[in-house]
Amino acid sequence: MRLKSILRSLYRYRLNSSIIIVSLAIGIACMNLITIFITREYNADGFQKNKKRMYALQADDPFAKGQKMYYI
Repeated sequence: MRLKSILRSLYRYRLNSSIIIVSLAIGIACMNLITIFITREYNADGFQKNKKRMYALQADDPFAKGQKMYYI
């Protein structure tokens, strides 16, 4: 009974239902992409044997006077 009324409501208000479904799909897809990006950035050096010992070296930028750049 409940499923039948839900399906009837979806069919009756097709435009609103389609907008809601499309926006939910876009939201879930964006959340998945953000999660994948953050996971890959966090584990970028995961293959390194001594990844705990890595550090960043800051030096003078040869192309911009007075600025610093990072070497890894």
